[in-house]
Amino acid sequence: MNLPAPYASLNGRIVPWPEATMHVFSPAAKYGLGIFEGVRAYWSEDRGCLFLFRMQDHLRRLAYGHKAVRLTPPSLPRI
Repeated sequence: MNLPAPYASLNGRIVPWPEATMHVFSPAAKYGLGIFEGVRAYWSEDRGCLFLFRMQDHLRRLAYGHKAVRLTPPSLPRI
């Protein structure tokens, strides 16, 4: 197996790369690799519908977030 480095830092210690593991519920795993993009929408009483604000921009940023952390984004609807 071709490892990126022979050693890694884990909880303040230097350990062999294969021992550098973390629990799936560690804060880094739970929150560090999250991708978040907020969407703003406004309800129109006159028209009885919801208006999304700059949805295409939100979807572009969401796709960029996936790319930045090297995740494959799900298929997104075309708007």
